[in-house]
Amino acid sequence: MKKIILIFIVLQISVFSLQAQDASNEKAELLRTNQELGASFKAEKWDESLKLAQKAINLNIKIYGEETIETAAAFKNLAIIYRAKKKFDDAIVNFQKAVKIYRLDADKNEKSIVRTLYDVAVTYYLNEDFWQANKFGLESLSLAEKV
Repeated sequence: MKKIILIFIVLQISVFSLQAQDASNEKAELLRTNQELGASFKAEKWDESLKLAQKAINLNIKIYGEETIETAAAFKNLAIIYRAKKKFDDAIVNFQKAVKIYRLDADKNEKSIVRTLYDVAVTYYLNEDFWQANKFGLESLSLAEKV
């Protein structure tokens, strides 16, 4: 019986060790992906940037979860790339995903909410939807005054 318990404990330790190694590898992959994303964005390689940004979102969700500030930041990065490509509707959708996540802990993420709402306003403005640009700009300004 003691041998069975000992074998079970050794197996559990091995499993935990492998899980920790997998998480470490995924974080290293996320770091590399974000570095490549930064370089491709700087070089204005938008299609490559989109693929890398989507990969970063998937890795963030896998590592940190769907409703974390890391994942919100990844959605915001994707939105910025869509805006650079003048795909304003896609940009707005992803900015709003980020805002939704930031609002889950609004007190902690006030500044991120303000900045991202401002990004939404700018994107609507660039898309010549001045009504929505004004709406989100005012919301951003209203929140900024409280921060």
